[in-house]
Amino acid sequence: MKIDKVYFVSLDLTEEFIEDMVSRLTFMSVPNETEWECISPVNGRTDLVTIEDRKKLGVTFYKDWNLGYGTFWDRDVTVGEAGCTMSHIRVWLDAYEKGYDKILVIEEDFNPKVRIDWSKFDVLDRYDYDLLYLGRKRRNDIGAEDLEIGLDDFVMPGPSFCTQSYIITRKGIEKIITDNLDTLMNNMIVVDEFLTATFSKHPREDIRKLFARNLFAISTRYEMVGQTRYPFAGNSQTEPIEGIDF
Repeated sequence: MKIDKVYFVSLDLTEEFIEDMVSRLTFMSVPNETEWECISPVNGRTDLVTIEDRKKLGVTFYKDWNLGYGTFWDRDVTVGEAGCTMSHIRVWLDAYEKGYDKILVIEEDFNPKVRIDWSKFDVLDRYDYDLLYLGRKRRNDIGAEDLEIGLDDFVMPGPSFCTQSYIITRKGIEKIITDNLDTLMNNMIVVDEFLTATFSKHPREDIRKLFARNLFAISTRYEMVGQTRYPFAGNSQTEPIEGIDF
């Protein structure tokens, strides 16, 4: 497998933290000594606080995201979530502008579980996929199931959480830009929920109607790259902020 560029999505661009991310990337390994880049991120907690801030960046939050108490979606989209999504968008646009055929996108809290044997990915050369997850969480709360595609190490994913590590092709990015980007910018939601809507049956009917489902996604059968930040751990950078989100 050939990867043209590794993109880090991180709010922390200090030399020390970048060195830490590169160290984790080195342990994880990438084929062909692929170069990495830290894209300039959107920090929602400073860049998307007011309506005027959002207008400057051309974004509007999805107004119907909150379905109310007792549902999984019981709050509005947070500024942190929107900033994360917009940082991924910046990666996609940069990669597309530079003509890359395949990129690896990694969020700052990625946690490699294994040293990846990239030779196992050669079998995918005959598959015309758009998106490939190296790490994600299945939506077990809705009974999401992966589908077999006749490969030992890969499956077709059902609805999934998390975007800490994935590969996306130029064709996949082009589909997002052409068919979904304008809608997403005017109805900003969490990036993992957006990607789920583009390749699987999203559990929410309104989200299914909002975005075109036209990506072909594959996932490693087992999670190769985990993450270190979770809402229940109190270290997430996308959870609601008092005085901003509520």
